[in-house]
Parts: sequence; structure tokens; C-alpha cells
Amino acid sequence: MRLNPFAAALALVASIAPAQAIKVDNNLPAYKPSSGVVGTVNLVGSDTFSPIVNLWFSGFHKYHPDVILRSTDEGSTAGVLALLEGESLLATMSREMSKSEVVAFTGKYGYAPTRIVIGLDALVVFVHTMNPIQSLTIEQLDAMYSSTRKQGGKDPITTWGALGLTGEWVTRRITLCGRDENSGARGFFRDKVLLKGDFRPGVSSLDDASSIVEAVSLSPGAIGYASIADVSSLVRTVPIISSTGTKSIPTPETILKSDYPLTYFLYLYVNKAPGKPLPSAVMAFLTYALSRDGQSAVAVTQIPIPADVSKSMWNKLQ
Repeated sequence: MRLNPFAAALALVASIAPAQAIKVDNNLPAYKPSSGVVGTVNLVGSDTFSPIVNLWFSGFHKYHPDVILRSTDEGSTAGVLALLEGESLLATMSREMSKSEVVAFTGKYGYAPTRIVIGLDALVVFVHTMNPIQSLTIEQLDAMYSSTRKQGGKDPITTWGALGLTGEWVTRRITLCGRDENSGARGFFRDKVLLKGDFRPGVSSLDDASSIVEAVSLSPGAIGYASIADVSSLVRTVPIISSTGTKSIPTPETILKSDYPLTYFLYLYVNKAPGKPLPSAVMAFLTYALSRDGQSAVAVTQIPIPADVSKSMWNKLQ
């Protein structure tokens, strides 16, 4: 994923505030509700969006109390299936749709889905709080999690001693925790870290990020990954060696400058036929999500987009 085209603009919102992760761009337009908005908004997809969606629904409901709001957070793949099956016009996704998914959608509807960038996120790699590992490279993560080792690792890494730890850690086996097949986080991890390779047999696949955090917190030899919004003090974040050779942890600054290597976009995929307007409730909701109000909700747990990106995304919906 290439963040550089957005880096300069995103720097506008890179300051940290105590009450929320970062400030939203003051140039984002405030939401202006329209009259006569009716219908249903149904969001299906990534559980990374759950806290954002809750805030979106709460804010949007104040303007449009008669609109029915529904959400299901069963993973990014579930969002794709909902789009394909016509169950929803909107999918929340923490990964890009694959080529095969886009082909399937286009084959059914005769046009491609509309991809809306709605925020930025990052995968955090974490271990037990007692684990003294100081940093990891992408190649090492691949050698731990993958059976194909496309990053170039010669041998699989199965113990913490193989990563240079000493004492009781020399022979301690690595317990691998990850997300289930439906998760966008798993898809991104496979694409970015494994280079689309195969996961090693024995990786614990868990249904939600909180379960990974809990599992790692209870097992000194465990390692896991999750969205930056899901990591807590129960575990310890491990810096990742960036392409420049420096240790990097996900912060607003390292994400916005593309210094943290496990950064990705958050998307809303929309089933919009070219030349045809979206239902009033759906269009109003998307306008809200791209407004200052909606991006303030994104900023509570992830990183919002700036005004020029928001405008570009809104233009896609016209």
C-alpha cells in the first residue's frame, strides 16, 4: 500500500490531543442534514469499525431519527458477501477487495464497487508483558507465521531463542495467534507480511481482536496482531523494523509519514450504479461519515482523513 500521495495532506491532522487520538482537519465540512431523508442504512463488515459505527449511528440518529440503522461486524469478507448477495449497499472493510472479489461483483452487477477511503489504521504486533523481545523484522514475522517464507527467511522460527533471547526464553516455543478467515486484519497480514503466502499450520485463529489480546496476555510465549484500537496494557507492543532500518511503533506520526510498515487504509465499499443516485438515507449517511462530524468519530480510535481526501471521496459518490 502506498500512503505517500496522502502524506502531506494527512500531516494537517497529525497533532495528538488527550481526549482523542488526533485532531480532525478543521477544513472538513460540518454535516448539513437534508430534509426528507428516509430508509435504511445497513453496514456489514469489519469489526475494526465497531466503535466508529456506534459513534456514527449515535450522531447520525440525532439528525435523522426516522432512518433505520443496522450493523453487523462479522469481518471484511462478510461485507463482501453482503454486497454480492444484495443484502447491503455498504461494506466496512479493513482491507482492499481482492481482484477476484471485484471480478465477482462486476460480473453480477455490470460495474465495479465504489471504494471510499474513510480512515487509516495499523496492525500492532504484541507479546506477553514479560517477553523481553526488543523488535522484529517483517522477515522474522514471516518466518514465524508462514510455511512459505516468501520474505526470504531460510528457516522457520519456532522458539524465542531463535530470535536472540537468552535464559529461560532460549527453548520457549512461540505460540502464534491470529485472526479468522473473515478478518481484514488477517488478509492484510497475509498480503503484507506473508506476501500472499501460506500460514503455518497451528496458528490459533480467533474470532475477534480482544480474544487475541487475552490469549497473548495469558501465555508468556505467545505473539499476536490486531488493530491499533484493540491493543491494551494487557500486552506489550513490539516495534517493527522499518524499511529504513529503524525501530517503529504505530503512532499518528509514524503512520502519517509512512514510517510504520504495517499501516493500511480503512474503506467503505459502496454498491452504486453509475449515473444513478444512492437511496437518500445511504447518501446522507456517507456524507455524514465524510464530514467533520463523521471523521471526529474515526479519530477516537483511528486516524481520520483530511478535507481534500474527503472531498475526493465524496465526488466519487456523485
